[in-house]
Amino acid sequence: MKNRDYLCTFTKMKMTSLTCTDSLNQILASYQLHYQNLRSLHWNVKGANFFELHLKYKELYTRTQIIIDEVAERILTLLATPLSRFSIFLQNEIRNSEFGIDNCQKQTQ
Repeated sequence: MKNRDYLCTFTKMKMTSLTCTDSLNQILASYQLHYQNLRSLHWNVKGANFFELHLKYKELYTRTQIIIDEVAERILTLLATPLSRFSIFLQNEIRNSEFGIDNCQKQTQ
């Protein structure tokens, strides 16, 4: 999947009357929370597959950082302000239980 394919995926998930920048800020908020979840998994991984999972989570959160930067820069090109506070991310994320991380240990076993 190319880095820019994420926009299509998330846009299809939530078709509303939001403006383009509102939608992009929603995507940004969701990716910021996803990034934090990946960092948590990276820091808290345990068990026999520690080294492989530790490296994989680092790869994933590094890629997510790039996506976050691209989305924020796109919002700026539309002369809007990207969301930048964690409390605001929580209010604006795209909620979809399929993508949630319920339990660190459960995910790494």
